[in-house]
Amino acid sequence: MTTQNPADQGFDAMLRKYATQATSALAVVIGVTGVMMFFRIAKGEVEAMHEWLGLTFVAVAALHVVRHRRGFMAMLRQPRMRALFVVTAVAALAFLVRGPVKQGNPLRQITQMTANAPLSALAPVMGVSTEELTTRLQGAGLTVTGTDQSIDSIAKAQGRDPIGVLADLLKK
Repeated sequence: MTTQNPADQGFDAMLRKYATQATSALAVVIGVTGVMMFFRIAKGEVEAMHEWLGLTFVAVAALHVVRHRRGFMAMLRQPRMRALFVVTAVAALAFLVRGPVKQGNPLRQITQMTANAPLSALAPVMGVSTEELTTRLQGAGLTVTGTDQSIDSIAKAQGRDPIGVLADLLKK
C-alpha cells in the first residue's frame, strides 16, 4: 500500500474541486468575448479581457488535463482524436499562412499620420495657425526649427513621446 504525500493530496483535492469548473467558466467567457470580437461588438472593450482570460484559460485547461490525464491519454490513443488534432493543426496553419491581411487599428493609423504630418499641414487640422502650433510646442519645452518638421521628429529629437506631445497639444 502506498501513501500519498499530504501536499499531493491537497493539490489533487484542489484539482478535483476547481479544474473542470474553472475550465468551463473560462471557456464560456472566452467563447462569448471571441464571438463579440468577431462581430465587432464592443471589440475594444473586451479585447484585453479576452486576451488575459485566454491566457488564464490555457493555464486552467492544462490543470484540467493534469486532473484527467488518464482519460486524455486514452483519448489520444484513438485514431479519431489523432485525426481531429491533425485537422485542427492544419486549419491553424492555414490561417497563419494564408490568413487575411490585417488592416490594423484605424485610430492608431490616424494618430501616426497626424504625428508624422508637417506642422504646416497639421495646424489647420487642429484649427490653429502654424505660428500658434509652434508657440504651443515651444511652451511645452520643445525646440521647433521649421514648419516642415513633424510632431514625431520634434518629440523624438528631444527625447519625448510623440503621442504624449500630441495629447498635450489637444488639451489646450
